[in-house]
Amino acid sequence: MSVGHSVDKHTRPICILISALGGEGGGVLKDWVVATAHAVGYPVQATSIPGVAQRTGATTYYVEIFPVKRDALGGRIPVLCLSPTAGQIDFFIGSELMEAARQVQAGMVTKRTTFIASIHRVYTTAEKMAMGDGRFDSDKAIDAMHAVAKRAILFNMEAETQKAGTVISAVMFGALAAALNEALMFTFPRATAEAVIKAGGKGNAKANEASLRGFAAGYTQAGSATALTAITKNGINESSETIGGSASQANEPLQAAQAIALGEARCADFLDAGYAALYTSRIDAVRARDAASLDIKRDPARDFKPDLQHDLTRETARYLALWMCYEDVARVADLKSRLDRFDHIRNEAAASTDQPISVIDFFKPGYGEVADQLPPALANVVRAYAKKRGKVAIFENGIHVESTSFSGYVKLRMLAFMARFRRRSSR
Repeated sequence: MSVGHSVDKHTRPICILISALGGEGGGVLKDWVVATAHAVGYPVQATSIPGVAQRTGATTYYVEIFPVKRDALGGRIPVLCLSPTAGQIDFFIGSELMEAARQVQAGMVTKRTTFIASIHRVYTTAEKMAMGDGRFDSDKAIDAMHAVAKRAILFNMEAETQKAGTVISAVMFGALAAALNEALMFTFPRATAEAVIKAGGKGNAKANEASLRGFAAGYTQAGSATALTAITKNGINESSETIGGSASQANEPLQAAQAIALGEARCADFLDAGYAALYTSRIDAVRARDAASLDIKRDPARDFKPDLQHDLTRETARYLALWMCYEDVARVADLKSRLDRFDHIRNEAAASTDQPISVIDFFKPGYGEVADQLPPALANVVRAYAKKRGKVAIFENGIHVESTSFSGYVKLRMLAFMARFRRRSSR
C-alpha cells in the first residue's frame, strides 16, 4: 500500500484478535484498544464476530491498527480489513484456555503471533455432559500454544481479576498493552490506556479504580510472564502436596476412599442419608472384590504398577454416583432455588447488598421428564398420551419463572419438594 512518500510501501497494519466469553467485557476491551489507538493518533478499525451461547463458542473481536500516525499520512487513509485472516494475526488474546486453543486449531496463530491467554478453565457444554471426566487435557493445549506461537504469555487472568475486584477484560487490556509495547512495533502508552479506562468509567470512581487495578495486574503479569509448560487439569501448577497427606501418601486406596466419600455426599445431597447408605452398600461389594483381587501374587515381569491398585473401586464409585444422582425436574428446581446460588449471582453481578437483583429461569419440560416423577401407573398413561399425540414439550414455548420473586421461589421449592417421592417414581 502506498500512502505517501514518508511511509514505506510495505507498511502493514497490526492485526489483533480478541476472544472472550459472554459477559466478560470483550466489547469493552475492543473499545479500549480502539480509543487508545485514536488518542495516540493511529488509524484504527474494529469489528466483532458474534459467538454462540452455552459455551460452544466465544465472541471474537478483530482490530487493525495502522502503525503510522495520521499526521504522517499526508491526508491519505489506509484501507483496513473487517475480518481476521489465518496467518496474519500479530497479537491474539483469549480470556479462557480452551477458547484460545480453538484459535490455534483454526490456524489463526502462527510464528508471527504473540499469543496471550488465561490458563483458567470455564468448562464447555460437551465437557460437562460427559458421564465421566470429559475435561480436555489442558497440557496438550498449552504445549500446542508454545509450539505454534512466536511467543506465548500464559497466566491465570481469572485469579488476577478476583484479586482486583473487576472484570477480566481489564486484566486482558493490561496484558495486551504490555505485549504491544514490548513488541516495539508502534507506541501504545500505558498512561494513555489508563486515561481511556478512566474516561469510560462515566464517573464511577469505584469501578474505575477496580479496572485500573486489573489493568496493572495484567500489565505486570504479561511483562514478567514466563512460559508455563505444564498445569494440571484444574488449571493450577502441579505441586507435591495432595489432599489428605504428602505425595508419598497419595496412593490409589486414598483416592478410592475420596471418590467414595464424594459419592456418599452427593447421594445424601440428592435425596437423603438412606440413599447415601444404599450407595455405600453397593460400593462395598465392589470394594471387597477389588481388595481380594489385589491379594493375587503379581508377576514382576508384567511390570505391575502399585499406583493402579483399587482403580475398579475408584471408577465404580465415580460412575455409580453419577448414575444414582441424575438431573430430574426436582433436582433442577432445587439447585436453582438454593440461596447460595443467588449469592453467587449477586457476586458475579457485583451488586451491593442494597441493590435488588432479578433472576428469570427458563423451563421447557417434556412429557418424559414429568412422567419420570410420577408413579409407574400414572407415568405409563402420560407416556401413552404423548406417544399418541406426538407431543414432546408440555409448554411448547417454554415458561419463564422469576426465581427471585416470592411466587417464583415458592413454585421452585414445590417442584424441589417432589424429590422425596423419587423412590416411588417411575424413574
